[in-house]
Amino acid sequence: MNTAYLSFDYTYDKSNRLLNTVGLSSKSFDLENTYDKDGNIMTLKRYGSTGTLDDNFTYTYYSGTNRLQKVYGSTSQYTYDANGNIKTDEVNRNSDIKYDNRNLIIQIRNKKIAIEDSLVYLTYYYYDDAGNRIRKKVYQYIGIQQPDSVASPDTEDIGDAPSIWELINDEIYSRGVDGKELAIYLNGNLKQNNIWGLGNEGYITNLDFPNFYVKDYLGSIRAITDENNSVISAQDYDAWGFLLQSRTYESDESIYKFTGKERDKENNYDYFGARYYDARIGNWISTDPLMEKHIDYSPYNYVLRNPFKLIDPDGRQTVAIRMFAKEVIYKSTRIASPVFDIPITPLDVFLQVFMGNLGTMDVKENQSIFVVGEEGYLEYDQPIDEINITTLETRSKDIKKIVVGKMDPVQKHLDLLEGKTSKYPGPPHKQDKEKWKTDIQRNWNQAKEKALKIGKSVQQILKQMGWSEEKISSLLERIKKQGIEP
Repeated sequence: MNTAYLSFDYTYDKSNRLLNTVGLSSKSFDLENTYDKDGNIMTLKRYGSTGTLDDNFTYTYYSGTNRLQKVYGSTSQYTYDANGNIKTDEVNRNSDIKYDNRNLIIQIRNKKIAIEDSLVYLTYYYYDDAGNRIRKKVYQYIGIQQPDSVASPDTEDIGDAPSIWELINDEIYSRGVDGKELAIYLNGNLKQNNIWGLGNEGYITNLDFPNFYVKDYLGSIRAITDENNSVISAQDYDAWGFLLQSRTYESDESIYKFTGKERDKENNYDYFGARYYDARIGNWISTDPLMEKHIDYSPYNYVLRNPFKLIDPDGRQTVAIRMFAKEVIYKSTRIASPVFDIPITPLDVFLQVFMGNLGTMDVKENQSIFVVGEEGYLEYDQPIDEINITTLETRSKDIKKIVVGKMDPVQKHLDLLEGKTSKYPGPPHKQDKEKWKTDIQRNWNQAKEKALKIGKSVQQILKQMGWSEEKISSLLERIKKQGIEP
């Protein structure tokens, strides 16, 4: 495994889409992307460990659509059903892909090119009523005819042809009422029990040995350690989640890969929940289930083409997961003020986790975030408005608890009035005016109530915070315009 130190610079276009990742040495693991106006990738260049060009893709789309037709060569590599789901994927050698009424894969055929022969697999997927995958059955072709001339049977018929298709893998997922995978059974025997804390933290093998995941801030599994802190598996990814050449060690040990999702080795797709993702081309293989809400973007695009700042928890909704420290300081607007001088470290990213929640709810308890070398959990001591972070140093496993800051309860509600954290930000003419007015009145009254508890008026607190008379007057005037008596 290549263990050289890696560092990359990133460049973006005006739409915040990732253009390039450029490393320290000549082209080693570099990635280059271009896009059209809808967020479809037009070109993708992926370089290997020695700087050689491994993938040189030029994306061609079916005319008038966002459906990918091919990434190299002269013939079509992808075909689709009427709902926009990929039926054939020649890049990954997948074919006969069938879907249920929820556009979830229920059957897929894959050909793997071995040294002496080709291996053909048929996989069938089963889901519960909520769309959670609960079973996976993998068959291998063992017939004497050329497999390309043998049709794929339906699941109910495959048992009638054991001399042609042999069941080699039958996985059953035991889930809790919340849909989390609690245990995995392989061919009737326990394979692993997942360890759940604030997230999927590891697993206990069928021999009762605990193993633990080391994740990055995206939630991707970067390594697995045993109870003695020995690394038993490791891997690195490029921006789209594709495994870096020569940067893997016993990678098959973990079924979970990019952003913590299961990667099906029988077809090279990542199962997110609502749909499947192909990390090699950086695209979903089916359309966005909520595409009517995202009409400005291609329904196949992954996280608006910004994979270092955004994630998609289940294939339906892109969410922000972090901000850079300088952005956090700039945008925090005094919502959280340091109790003492704390150097700007990756832990400052925690501010973003709860900054946007202050306007609509109390700080989210035990929100988890992962940063380089550290894993931390947010805690909010409501009686004293104190924000704590419990951190786990990844290598030493040392646990420490620090006080990051105090949340000013008055400032919290004033920031709402400024539209900084409200769920109704922006000018009122763009929002529900009555709701806007109710929001302002509620938060102004709560700010006054908090100030009164410490024997002061809101205006006095604002002066202590450095507000000018002009700024205070402007705020009061805007409140009066809403028919609210300050």
